[in-house]
Amino acid sequence: MPKKPTYEELEKRVQILDQINFEREQSEITLNETKQKWRNNLVNSPQIVVSLDSQARITFSTNKFLELTGWEEQEIIGQNWFDMFIPDHIREEIKKRFYFIINQTNPMEYSNFENEVLTKTGEIRNVAWFNIVNKDVHQDFVDVTCLGIDLTERYQAEEALRLSHENFLTVLNSIDATVYVADMETYEILFANKNMIESFGRDATGELCYQVFRGETKQCGNCTNDKLIDTQGIPTGLNVWDGRNPITQKCYMNYDRAIKWNDGRIVKLQIATDITDLKNAYGTIKKMSVTDELTQLFNRRHFHTQIDVEIQRALRYNRPLSLILLDIDYFKKVNDEHGHQVGDAVLVDIASILRSNVRKEDVVARYGGEEFVVILPEIDVKGAYIVGEKLRRLIENHIFEVTDRKKFKTTASFGVSSMSQLPAESPDKAQQIIKQADIALYEAKKGGRNLVALFSANNPES
Repeated sequence: MPKKPTYEELEKRVQILDQINFEREQSEITLNETKQKWRNNLVNSPQIVVSLDSQARITFSTNKFLELTGWEEQEIIGQNWFDMFIPDHIREEIKKRFYFIINQTNPMEYSNFENEVLTKTGEIRNVAWFNIVNKDVHQDFVDVTCLGIDLTERYQAEEALRLSHENFLTVLNSIDATVYVADMETYEILFANKNMIESFGRDATGELCYQVFRGETKQCGNCTNDKLIDTQGIPTGLNVWDGRNPITQKCYMNYDRAIKWNDGRIVKLQIATDITDLKNAYGTIKKMSVTDELTQLFNRRHFHTQIDVEIQRALRYNRPLSLILLDIDYFKKVNDEHGHQVGDAVLVDIASILRSNVRKEDVVARYGGEEFVVILPEIDVKGAYIVGEKLRRLIENHIFEVTDRKKFKTTASFGVSSMSQLPAESPDKAQQIIKQADIALYEAKKGGRNLVALFSANNPES
């Protein structure tokens, strides 16, 4: 029979749990402050960005969106997106798309579509949206970040197809996009607008499109000609795709369609909008969503995503997988004696030690407060113990500097668990392996700190 813990031991455990809960609450506060900081920086960006909650209420917008629609911020925050900005004739369709997107299981779902947007004066603007679904560590919906491109001028250009050829070319020259027209059989460029000429440094009319725009010696793999007409040579409609151009190194959203040229032949018209800034913004938002702002390690959200991925891989190929959970000893004392700025510097230094002393395939994350976690694919429990000891010694021997003359050391306690220790029938293996590492970490703390403890099934907490 396991020995029952004494009253003093139980009281000590309650104190440790209280401290852990306090630190996790502080972590949530820090996360919210980071999100607010990001929004403050984004509001004046030149991008159209809107955030919607699960009821499609507007929670955030950039000034660029307000400029596009003519509203003031206080007039739209909290208002329903569909009621305020979506025309009646497409409202139900856009609602279906919205709820389909937010119910996706991927924690960072990325999708795009176009729709009409109503301005304050009733004008219709055509906007292409790139939608990012944000979810928390429990995979519960947080909000949707919508990044938009105003395509109204592109639609005006298509409307101009019904006008004379001369007027059509004038419109193509005036829109803020790169445009070219090419013969679909010979690939000869028949027209390039001013933006296209500026982007590629010359008027390439008469040259071959795949040579000028892709640097290829033959028809390129990105060619959409076969999608633009059917087997009878009849235009099939619009084809939309995005990609990076190897010549300009910019990202474009390309709108291709087959049209009838002034001499009667069917040609390809491409209108390409530069979305490089949007792509970069998406990459930045995606990185911020998985990165701890202070330490630049992965954050807890990304850890929970990756532990699920690694567990599935380990099960599929019957390979070992281990987990290390570590906690800085007496970290509250560091903050109390040296201040929170020094405490933050300690967290950054320890994050650097961890990141620099594990393999590229290992996942290091800040778990919360002064807790860190390391996922070790292809490493069994003995190997994980060796890694833990190595990291423990590096932290123990590291000198933290307050000033040039004032220095100190600190230590950390480690808990190690492994897939091999999980019950075969365990329904939630991710939760179980984390729990076992947490139990082992508690044993290291109870044993005097600055220790690496392995999970044991004989532990009364297990």
